[in-house]
Amino acid sequence: DGNQLEISLHVRVMYGVNMPAVIHALMHKVEFTVQEAVRIPVSRVRVFVDEVVEP
Repeated sequence: DGNQLEISLHVRVMYGVNMPAVIHALMHKVEFTVQEAVRIPVSRVRVFVDEVVEP
């Protein structure tokens, strides 16, 4: 088919959070939400942490 989406997100994460857990949850939530909204499979979601901020 070839019609798939690749999504890249650039985020800021608060210092002290469980970064792997937050990023994992974000990836799955974005994948599910986008696929439900546009009915196009998401082949990959990449998350780039651009900054870690203090609370």
